[in-house]
Amino acid sequence: MKKTFFAARIVVVALLVLIAIASIALARMPTITNVIVDKQQQQRYDTDYLVHVSYDPDSDARLTAWIPELDIITMAGTDDAGHGIVTVYVPNDTPPGDYLVRISVSNDDGRDVVYRHITVP
Repeated sequence: MKKTFFAARIVVVALLVLIAIASIALARMPTITNVIVDKQQQQRYDTDYLVHVSYDPDSDARLTAWIPELDIITMAGTDDAGHGIVTVYVPNDTPPGDYLVRISVSNDDGRDVVYRHITVP
């Protein structure tokens, strides 16, 4: 009986250690807190969409904006203050319509993803 109780205590302690390690990793995973997509002045060949992203915690991360329907992907780094800007260039010959933009922020500990719509006139 004592051996069973001791083994159960070891299992419980091991599970608590695993939960603590997982929570530390999750604490460093980026979480998107704000996204703004601004359409910029039309250039000669492209329409620019600036994607401004704020996230927690403040650390270096990779920012990606992807429009699957148009096969457009743009990546950029972020600053140490939890902000990043990526410019998505949409060609002028793109058919008018609404397109879904997948915006992700990732670091070595994980990734957060949000979706926004843009309208191409």
